[in-house]
Amino acid sequence: MIDHSGALVPLLLAMLLAIGSVAAQELDEEDLEEPGIWEELRPLFFRAEELFDSPDQKDSVPFLEEFIDGVEANSAFEEPNEETLRLVVQALFMTATLSLNRFEDEEVDADLRRILEIDPAYIMDRDGIASSKLVDKFEQIQRELVGRVVVVVDPLDAQISSYRWQADEENTLALPAGPQTILIERPGYASHEEEVEIQPGDAIAIEVTLERIAAVVTVLTTEPGIDIYVDSRARGRTALETESVDAAPQLKIADLQIAEYLLEARREGFRTYRTKITIERLEDWVVGPIELAPTSGTVVLRGFPAATVVLANGVIATPEFVGGPDPQLTLSPGDYLLALDHPLLGVFETTITIADRDETTVQVKLRPALAFLGALGKDRTTAEPLLAHLKESLSGLERWALVDRSNLGEEIFAEASVTTAMLRSYAQTEQQTSIRWDAVQKGAEERAKASLYVLAVLSDDVLATTAEIFIFPSAPLPSRPDVFTISISDAVSNRRFASLERSVLRRRPSIGATIVDSAVHGHPVLLQINSNGSAARAGLRPGEEILSLDGVEILSVAQFREELERRVESHAESGKTVAVGLLSSEGERTIDLAIDLSPRIVGHREPELLYAPAAYELWREAQSEDRVVQKWIIDLNLAMVYLRGHDLIRSITLLRQVSAPSDAVLGSGMTDYFLGIALQSAGEDQAENARIFFSAAAERAEGRLYFQDGPWVAPRARARLKALE
Repeated sequence: MIDHSGALVPLLLAMLLAIGSVAAQELDEEDLEEPGIWEELRPLFFRAEELFDSPDQKDSVPFLEEFIDGVEANSAFEEPNEETLRLVVQALFMTATLSLNRFEDEEVDADLRRILEIDPAYIMDRDGIASSKLVDKFEQIQRELVGRVVVVVDPLDAQISSYRWQADEENTLALPAGPQTILIERPGYASHEEEVEIQPGDAIAIEVTLERIAAVVTVLTTEPGIDIYVDSRARGRTALETESVDAAPQLKIADLQIAEYLLEARREGFRTYRTKITIERLEDWVVGPIELAPTSGTVVLRGFPAATVVLANGVIATPEFVGGPDPQLTLSPGDYLLALDHPLLGVFETTITIADRDETTVQVKLRPALAFLGALGKDRTTAEPLLAHLKESLSGLERWALVDRSNLGEEIFAEASVTTAMLRSYAQTEQQTSIRWDAVQKGAEERAKASLYVLAVLSDDVLATTAEIFIFPSAPLPSRPDVFTISISDAVSNRRFASLERSVLRRRPSIGATIVDSAVHGHPVLLQINSNGSAARAGLRPGEEILSLDGVEILSVAQFREELERRVESHAESGKTVAVGLLSSEGERTIDLAIDLSPRIVGHREPELLYAPAAYELWREAQSEDRVVQKWIIDLNLAMVYLRGHDLIRSITLLRQVSAPSDAVLGSGMTDYFLGIALQSAGEDQAENARIFFSAAAERAEGRLYFQDGPWVAPRARARLKALE
């Protein structure tokens, strides 16, 4: 037998018809159930329903009892929601069905009465699972307990209810017999209450005309969650009031009188919508639908190259061409770090502040990224000003874009198992096996993607006076770093950082002549004149002394080359000549000499050259489709960079594919000579191959190394052959 003692329904009704009992109000907060109590009970109902619909229908009884008892117990703490009450009605229907099967008529009647006390308008479906006998019993009890009220109301769309019970579409209310209060209300009208006496099984009719007391303005918006203000006073937020997919979010304002009002729609991140509304009559008005435009500003990216990725505060932003040659970004107001990245041209970073409706122009200047990894060493008193000085020096570079990653250096080297002591030792000895630079390079790539990396290592942990500077490129370039020492006191002005600005592809000045210093004459002397150089074209002769250049006395070969270097842009690139004073046995003379330009080939042992930036510049030029330097020069230079980095396989591979012009003094025999060096460095197994290439280079009588006026190839090749004997 199922016994619910009849306690549930009266208690539920009490909770629905009043705020709560005094006893409930006096409960301590710690006695209240946690939120979600109804959700926790639902699995009991669904398990009971599953069993009720199975051959083991009777097994649903304990689950039904536990569910109904649980709702009854928790109703003292929280009012059941509509869904929970609906499940209770279904549970009572199932218990009534089970009792009917056991011929327990009293229990059946009790459950059916409780159903009607919760939902007087409940309809038991004759075509469903209910038996005809149960339906007959239910309808008989309904006629004994329930009456109906039919309300004729003006306006027709007024809401009719009696507390939680709502009228149907025909404005009919099913209510328990006895005195009831009918509530009729509609926005913009005075609400009306009607006291009625409900007779079981009867239907009574009442007529009500509501009094209009205000206009109703329904504000429609395209999105929910819009705050509505009338004359600067908050009136609420728009929301979906129906499940219809065509319905717009809305807010009803039902207390406006005849007057003019300022209506505003506000939402954070959107521009405020303002409109004046004039209420001419007390009736219903509709405003909208209102669509708010997001607040935004425009960033014009001037000089923006295609294939550049843009991040605004770390989020990808896509520029669009709205009009004009430059694309634009549309961003919400705020502060942004704008980061641009191009696979070949490099990066660009800038901070901007965006205001609504403002336009900001950013001149894009993409450059290879130089990541500063900070300073290692425990003398932080020295480290802090050094960091500031180095950032100042590196940020002033024109060819590189500084990205400060000084917070990552210690972590990157620690993960590669490289200590500060190891770095100091390496700076003194450069022992190749002491540090896995490829591991350092990989860690830097993963944590601070850039084209070039710079790290400072303090000379001492207590009182540092110098710092070792390590510079290495990104993969796949050789990981071996450039290392040089700077004084802490002149970190900003140290000239070695200027090497980062010099292009390894810049052509050197040349006159097509071999010049030597002379202790006897005190001036450089022309030793040999090449047949295809500007010296030959100007009529210079072997044995002549170079006295001056544009009136500046020349005392050494180095000074002469420096003067030529200073005139590369002003003379060599424009075709302008220089005045060279000469002295021979025939006397002094002055001739106009053109400055030729010669490609530069990197040597594998140049103390003043920074190989890391040179390697990246060469690699980038090799990838470019718009290169202006001949490919054989790029390949040869890259081969020399790999040779210096002890990457012999890549060096030899590149050297074997170089197609240098065989008839030019700079191309003749040079590749063979460098191949011999690379093979010689590979060990005894390659000694014979090295001899073959040195022998070929030794046959090139006109060949030069490094640039057109550089050292002869043949003598050096013969010296290498002799060393291999």
